[in-house]
Amino acid sequence: MAWIYWLVSALVVVSCSPKKKTIADDMNFTLDGGKEKDRVEESDYYKDLEKSTQAIKFESSFPVGFAIGKSVSRFKSLPYGAYQGPPSRLTIRLGACRLFMKTGAIQVHRYLFTDRFIKLGEELTANRIVKLEAKMALNLRMSSQLILEVPKATKKICWKYLYGRRTYLGRYHMHHSQASLLASPGSPPKRFMQIPPTDLAGSQIFAHWNKDDDKPILRNEMDFPATVESNFFRSQLASWGFYYVKFQPVLRSVAHNSLIIRIPTTREVQTGSIPQPTKK
Repeated sequence: MAWIYWLVSALVVVSCSPKKKTIADDMNFTLDGGKEKDRVEESDYYKDLEKSTQAIKFESSFPVGFAIGKSVSRFKSLPYGAYQGPPSRLTIRLGACRLFMKTGAIQVHRYLFTDRFIKLGEELTANRIVKLEAKMALNLRMSSQLILEVPKATKKICWKYLYGRRTYLGRYHMHHSQASLLASPGSPPKRFMQIPPTDLAGSQIFAHWNKDDDKPILRNEMDFPATVESNFFRSQLASWGFYYVKFQPVLRSVAHNSLIIRIPTTREVQTGSIPQPTKK
């Protein structure tokens, strides 16, 4: 998706919105987040950025089917596994603050492969049947835009840690995710082979709780919406057949393969009382 083009275009036409009551109005403490002028300017920047990104939705590609040659679907009804699967969720602990980071809509991207993988066009559209030639290779990769949830019980303490700050949450990926091909009755069964990307660094994820917002947003290092990607999935197809793609996302941190990610606070770093990651 051409993030740079539509972000720049949307920012030009952003309109002002009336001020709304936020959690900041109910707090009885203040934060030393730098000069007030800098914080106001940064707040306006993130406010405009969020409005522009909301104009373009990150839509799911599921269900998506592939027909080889002149094959047609022999499913009596759409198989359950062809729909987008349940999200993968991690718990983020920042001192007494607890957050939930989870996968959102899943997009499917096709790739060509020569000596490396090259993306083929835009993401696939849901409910679309893609026609493929006989005996060709199918190369896919999935991506998801991340969602951050703040439980009501820890909302105020999370506000204290995150408000007015660009907080680094670490690097994340979906390399442990699983994908399979659901063969229509009579179609030859086919499997995916997983191929890790050459760059295993994952995506840098930042949380920012902007002024006037009810919850923080997730961004990458370029201030674009935070997304993560899977491994590549490759299958050598037969002369005929019809398949739906099944995919189960698995979100993980690059640093710790665990369901609870503990991010040390400044005080924990200064005192040397950094909590150890929770094992899976």
